[in-house]
Amino acid sequence: MDSIKLASYIEHFWAESVIPTLSEFIRIPAKNTAFDAQWQNNKHLEHAANLVSNWINEQQLPKAEVKVITLKDKTPFLYAEIPGSLPIDKTIIFYGHLDKMPESEGWTEGYGPWKPVLEHDSLYGRGASDNGCSPFIAMAALKALEQQSIPHARCVFLFECGEENGSPDFSDYIEQLKEKIGNPDLIICLDSGGDDFERLWITNSIRGSIAANLSVAMLQQAIHSGSFGGITASTFRIIRQLLARIENADTGELLLPELYVEIPAEHKEALKTAAKAIGTDIIKNIPLLSGCAAISNDPEVLLHRQTWGSSLAVIGANGLPPIEQAGNVIRPFTTLKLNLRIPPVVNAEKVVIALKKTFETDQPYGAKVSFVTTAKANGWVMPKMSWCY
Repeated sequence: MDSIKLASYIEHFWAESVIPTLSEFIRIPAKNTAFDAQWQNNKHLEHAANLVSNWINEQQLPKAEVKVITLKDKTPFLYAEIPGSLPIDKTIIFYGHLDKMPESEGWTEGYGPWKPVLEHDSLYGRGASDNGCSPFIAMAALKALEQQSIPHARCVFLFECGEENGSPDFSDYIEQLKEKIGNPDLIICLDSGGDDFERLWITNSIRGSIAANLSVAMLQQAIHSGSFGGITASTFRIIRQLLARIENADTGELLLPELYVEIPAEHKEALKTAAKAIGTDIIKNIPLLSGCAAISNDPEVLLHRQTWGSSLAVIGANGLPPIEQAGNVIRPFTTLKLNLRIPPVVNAEKVVIALKKTFETDQPYGAKVSFVTTAKANGWVMPKMSWCY
């Protein structure tokens, strides 16, 4: 491959074809079923899938098959197949997703979730990177090969619209399409990251995830804190006690034995290699406020926590009124939405069982405690391949 021609072609292709279409993609509020109760009526997911499908067709790759599939009551699914030109039968799958996270708050003035802004070669807006760029990246690679008449394997694109909600429909589409997909030789998941643009980064493990609602109820109704404060336990205090059962509040380390595993030797070595390459850049990439610090200054410690450690985050709450509407009352209940990241080889179901037992046994003051899992997924470890390390 002529690298100079490659760089020139990709730069032109990206500016003339990708950026305009990706900008249009950003304008679509393609939130999935978890964040848009009217997703079927709004048809934003369908719009996003059709936009990308039409763009792929416009690239006119020989004998390409591109279609948007929609199973009953399922989010849309984009399938594309580009025949191979190698003398051997090989299949590469490119995976990505077209649904987006909700709007959230805190956008800088002049920016917004559904407003594409191109500034200093960076495109801002929901879906620009996670994960709307994935079909454009895959197609750019194939177009670059085509432009220099370099043969490639058969390529299959699988782009779903439910990843931000744990991919509830993905397995149904895989089952529907398994005969067409065949047996892949390589699966490229275009939903990860790298620390720089000086080298090719390969994600060799992914942590599992557990989402759940932890709820504590004590009262039939709110009561005045002046009359009952101090003699009735606050549900927020109780929920803090429960969280302390699984997390060291000082260090953030999780305490469940089920979360601790031995890291394979090759992954320990990979962590050291990556930490040496990244250095303190891993800290620079955290948008910390002035004067705030990461949990450590050691890149290896940070990478370990990020890839093979476990963590807990409270990502939502019910029962807490906005500050402007908060009266002097003791609230009847508190519900927190929890997200746990678990080591790649840990069984998520076993962790869920341990969490439920830990939270729902020996409740303080006889509080009504419930732990309800909303999503869970095991992690993944790449098979040992010496060339990756």
